[in-house]
Amino acid sequence: MTGTRRSFRRGYTLVELTLAVSVATVLMGGLGSAVILASRAIPDPDSPTRATADAFHVAEQIAGELFCAFVFTERTSTAVEFSVHDRDGDLNHETIRYSWSGTPGGPLTRQYNGGTAVEIVSDVQEFTLAYNVSTKSETSTEETTTWSGEQLLAYFDGWAGITPTMQQQVVNSVYWTSQYFEVTPPEGATELRFTQAVVFLMHGGIAPERIDVGIYRSKGDGSYEPDATAIGTPATIPGANLTMMATMKTATFADVLVTDAARTDYCLVLKGSDTTLAFTQHLYSKFAPDDGMYYRWTEDAGSSWDPPANKIKQQDLRFYVYGSFATMGTQEITVDRYFVTATGIGLQIGTDASTRVETSVQVLNAPEVAGL
Repeated sequence: MTGTRRSFRRGYTLVELTLAVSVATVLMGGLGSAVILASRAIPDPDSPTRATADAFHVAEQIAGELFCAFVFTERTSTAVEFSVHDRDGDLNHETIRYSWSGTPGGPLTRQYNGGTAVEIVSDVQEFTLAYNVSTKSETSTEETTTWSGEQLLAYFDGWAGITPTMQQQVVNSVYWTSQYFEVTPPEGATELRFTQAVVFLMHGGIAPERIDVGIYRSKGDGSYEPDATAIGTPATIPGANLTMMATMKTATFADVLVTDAARTDYCLVLKGSDTTLAFTQHLYSKFAPDDGMYYRWTEDAGSSWDPPANKIKQQDLRFYVYGSFATMGTQEITVDRYFVTATGIGLQIGTDASTRVETSVQVLNAPEVAGL
């Protein structure tokens, strides 16, 4: 008889079962403790630990972006705006702005490329920015223009040793007078600005509207007559300022500028604005010396001039002409330039002062700024 083979599965002994239960109990206890410890490691949202962690994270974010700044467009203790190089592939730089109102409890915001300011953290009690700015002085030599003070350029008030006759000459819209004079520029002069002229004027009972006083070049042909066009804008003397007695009147020039100061020949020309008569005062002497200044007048608005050439040295207008000279020179100019090399950041979230964090960051590109 063929025998049948039986298989038996061995069971747990009481000892083994007791040991297994003990080990499972220990493991479950350890897992429970781990869960409890892990839950306690997660900071409470309102705890100082959580506020410190948030402040550190935000400060590091700001520092990371400031590190790449190459231009500052705003730089205060509670706000900063700067540009970084292209981040989205459109070949344009990006503009970032962080700002806090300065009011405790207000939010800290971030604005990107001029968009809406987004709150990145609330209940900010302090947000401070400090900038380390280095100074670089650069010295260069530059050409400069220096203007002299106002000075008397030319005048006539009589001949030494000669007693002249005082005479009047009509001035109106067709009767003009002209006094030729010369100005000797100082060495190195590049420009000449006429500032004012003083002449003696009066009216004959009715005041004209005005008298125009202009500086002209002479024709340069030996006639000592003025060119047709004034240099700059003639000054005006209101007729209401004149009386029936010849008195000194000042005409102030606004834009009579000569850019070729080496040329020396000029004419002071007086014209009326209408047919009402005014009068200039000039001196006459048959024995007057040739002083290089010549007085002439016209009765036909400049078509012809008197007196004849053999008598022009016998009379001169009483006048004073003032102005200033420009000279070129060189001078050393020192310019201070300023660069932001680092930025310090202080941030406190919540009222607990222990949560305040501080950090600083080097600004890699050291952007140039307007001042300290």
